[in-house]
Amino acid sequence: MKIEDWPILNSRGFLALYSFEENGVFPVNVSGSADVALLGQRAEQSIDLLRAASFLPGASTIIARTDSRTSVATLKGGLVCEGNQSLNVGLFLPKVRDLEIVTAPTDIEHPAFDDVAEQAIWHICARIARCEVPRVFVLRIGNNEVSILAKRGWFDVLNGAETATEIGQMIRDAVAAGNEIAYSIGESDEDEPRGDYAISNLLVVNDIDEPSEWNIAPDGKIAACPQEGSIDVIAGMLNLRNAALKLGNGEPNTSLEVRAKDNAIVAKLRVDDAGHVNIV
Repeated sequence: MKIEDWPILNSRGFLALYSFEENGVFPVNVSGSADVALLGQRAEQSIDLLRAASFLPGASTIIARTDSRTSVATLKGGLVCEGNQSLNVGLFLPKVRDLEIVTAPTDIEHPAFDDVAEQAIWHICARIARCEVPRVFVLRIGNNEVSILAKRGWFDVLNGAETATEIGQMIRDAVAAGNEIAYSIGESDEDEPRGDYAISNLLVVNDIDEPSEWNIAPDGKIAACPQEGSIDVIAGMLNLRNAALKLGNGEPNTSLEVRAKDNAIVAKLRVDDAGHVNIV
């Protein structure tokens, strides 16, 4: 069946269908009563959401819902479907099931933290993630010195601290006291780190080293998360959390749902009555 014959195009709640590729976004079908300028902006926003979601393992589709909008953006065929709150996504998803996956976006915007300590930790984590071969990091945290052996987002603590979360807290305490944070990188005689810790263990603002479900505090700090060595996966989830707040201006019931190629749910984000984003 050709796209122009898809039932979604004549269904209740449908407003526009777009295709996207590296050099732009293009309308495929737009309802005659639709606000073209507004829908074009929404389509661009949906693609930005998909860009963040695409860094989550297995993700290929994102569904965004507010009190006035339902949007679906998918790497399957490179399509964006925009509608109002009554859009039936069940008419759209089966049609894209077997379409070819377009090339996923290759760049991601890393979050910026207002908190100086969190920004410093993020910078260190990003550098650890870029190590393609084992490297020894010597972290100078105020008057303390900590050494770690790192590769591709995973590391072992060599000396100066007992755990990853202890290192993170040392950095936070040092910044609060007005002390400087610096690091140097040297070659390692070791073949590979065991990978006792991931960069996510540095970012979590509690004293628990065990991996957990995602929990991002209202101030944007990571309260808990699965153990993760990819800085892009972490950035993607933080960006999705921030996007969920902006999408509905903090209104309850705003939600984002990320799905895999087989339509399995990868992640759900929903804004609760208190304006906090719950992630499941």
